[in-house]
Amino acid sequence: MASVLLRDMGWIESPATVVHIGVNTSTIIITGQCKWVDVWGYVPEYNSKYEDEGSHLGDMRYLDTDIVKDENGITCTMTLNIGPYDPDRMRPGLTIWSLSIGALEKPIKDHTDYVVGWDHDTLVRADHKTEYFKPNTYVKETYSDYTVTAASKPSKDSFILPSPVVEQRTFYALDALEPNFAATLVGERRRPAVRFGVGGGDWLVMSAEVRKNGDLLEVIIRYQYADDWDTDIYPS
Repeated sequence: MASVLLRDMGWIESPATVVHIGVNTSTIIITGQCKWVDVWGYVPEYNSKYEDEGSHLGDMRYLDTDIVKDENGITCTMTLNIGPYDPDRMRPGLTIWSLSIGALEKPIKDHTDYVVGWDHDTLVRADHKTEYFKPNTYVKETYSDYTVTAASKPSKDSFILPSPVVEQRTFYALDALEPNFAATLVGERRRPAVRFGVGGGDWLVMSAEVRKNGDLLEVIIRYQYADDWDTDIYPS
């Protein structure tokens, strides 16, 4: 149904109309009485264009329709909510993307400024090559004629590296997914469809969840970026 003209909606009497005109948006609420057996044929399709009185207020769309059956069981009251189209309004099939910066834990030796003296004791003797040991792993008596410089960061074996995280939120009908849907995604190397200009590298699904949001299911998938993910450990 591309559009619905109010005069053709089978109203038993002229409907009441409330119009709210704001600075950036306008909303029209129309309430009228209809025959219960016929009302279903008049329910406008969500997001279909409103082209009746007041349509000059902007790109107005049919949003919500409420139907309340009257006590007599013959008639009902239908309320139409008409307003500007919101592309992010929750509905089955809607996907919303966002970008944040997370963190990856990397081995300290992968740091761009890494020097072996950070996490190793350094042993130097004039007529011998320099040797390195993890702190407290060499026998001091054996190397008593060496000059020993203790590791400057003996307890640091990793560091945090900023890493882009793309979040995908997709909405589904309540019965549209298998119970273990989210569990099958985590640990997969999968490139998100929207990457906000982040090129190269590789992506891994780090978490996924399914939760009820109103009368819909909301699936949230988070993809984390890295220069590379181990292809033997993480399948594509």
